[in-house]
Amino acid sequence: MKKISNLEFGSLFIVLIITINSGINKELLLNNTGINTWFTLTLSYILGLIPILLFLYISNYLEKNTLNEKIKCLYQKGHILINIILFIIFFILGFTLLYNISKIVTSQFLYRTPAFFCSLLLMIVVSHAANKGINTITRLSLILLTINLLLYFISYSSLIESFDIENLKPFLKEDTDKIFKTALLVCSDVVLPILILLVIPKNQIDHKNKYNQTVIISYIIGCIISISIIAFSMGILGIYLTKLFEHPEYMILKKVKLFGFLERIENIVYNQWVFGNFIYLSLIVYYLKTTIKIKENKQKYITYIISTLMLVFSTYIFKNNTQFDNYISNILPYILAIILPIYILITIKIYINNNKGKLCK
Repeated sequence: MKKISNLEFGSLFIVLIITINSGINKELLLNNTGINTWFTLTLSYILGLIPILLFLYISNYLEKNTLNEKIKCLYQKGHILINIILFIIFFILGFTLLYNISKIVTSQFLYRTPAFFCSLLLMIVVSHAANKGINTITRLSLILLTINLLLYFISYSSLIESFDIENLKPFLKEDTDKIFKTALLVCSDVVLPILILLVIPKNQIDHKNKYNQTVIISYIIGCIISISIIAFSMGILGIYLTKLFEHPEYMILKKVKLFGFLERIENIVYNQWVFGNFIYLSLIVYYLKTTIKIKENKQKYITYIISTLMLVFSTYIFKNNTQFDNYISNILPYILAIILPIYILITIKIYINNNKGKLCK
């Protein structure tokens, strides 16, 4: 396996932070905290620093090993249960993202195309990317993120004159307990699944001495972008219209006018969320296939099986968008919250092993 550059790893980190807020967290944030959505998201990222620090601590242990290998070393026979739990959680997140991206594509671009057909085509591409390996996924992430960031800065800078800060007031209108609880749930959605990036051993990063710096900077960039997207949506549309539209980001992008004559570029700019879901989904499928230990020449078949199962689950579990919105608001955050005890268990065991001078080979 070739070394992964810090830029490639950092781009993957940013994509994971931004993507989960596209469609998935909107309902949870707006319905629970309304006008203070931007503040709640900011608070969730501050709370997210705790699992990020745990992430960095875990990454320093057995730098040549993947997450599954670290867990196997730490908990011996008990690793099977922990890895199965993680497998189920990320599989659930995978078919959730699959439905989310098919919903975005069919509602905004291909409204006459069946969602199943869009999901099928996507999973074919995702399977190919996962089979190509983590180097392909990280390179794609860097290329697509570079293009998307350029489009992001150009488009949102042209929207500044339409932004009204009065639309973000009054401050702390909602109950503070509700804001804090929602921030915890959003943190579960956005930050806790970052654990999946430990599928890339620290030793595989080109300049591992800059690993911590790359993670922190990427996290901050991803947070700033996510908060600015929410803030711009509310600052331009107002809270009521932001709640009304299924994808408010898409609506404000219709106002973008580049260089004085390029208009209606929202379809191009909005593709950044579609690409983000694709990269996230490819990483999940790659992680799941590496969890199942079989001969390398047969791993591609595992990828196809996982992709097919995700396609089936996303098709038959979510009957409609209303059911999906209820699921991402009231069920998904609690499923992903199970990752937190796993963070803690791994961290405690590493701490104990380090104090005893016990290392795995």
